[in-house]
Amino acid sequence: MRAGAVARELGLEQRADEERVVGQLEDSDVPRVVAGAEADPAGLEARGGNIFVATTASGDAQTGVPGADGLGTIAQGFLEDSNVSVVEEMVNMILGQRAYEANSKVVKAADEMYQMMNNVTR
Repeated sequence: MRAGAVARELGLEQRADEERVVGQLEDSDVPRVVAGAEADPAGLEARGGNIFVATTASGDAQTGVPGADGLGTIAQGFLEDSNVSVVEEMVNMILGQRAYEANSKVVKAADEMYQMMNNVTR
């Protein structure tokens, strides 16, 4: 289908082991998906929660047709890959938990020593 065209009549054409959608096209103002990119992504201001705001340092955003001018492409039927390593995050969580337990034991031991000191002075 041409960009900016709408199907006026659609049909299903079957040949041996393939099926195709066929139809007549009619020009129209159809909304299209637009891709965008910042001139300098390092100049964006982080607001937290994966939200960034344009600044004068980031420059004007470039918008256009996906796949053109280095804007990236859009693919139907695909899932976006995560930028988080589950194994690495689990290891970090376990390390954090062990550090918390160790610190907790240190605080408990210090508390017990203070109690013993208070009992000795009485």
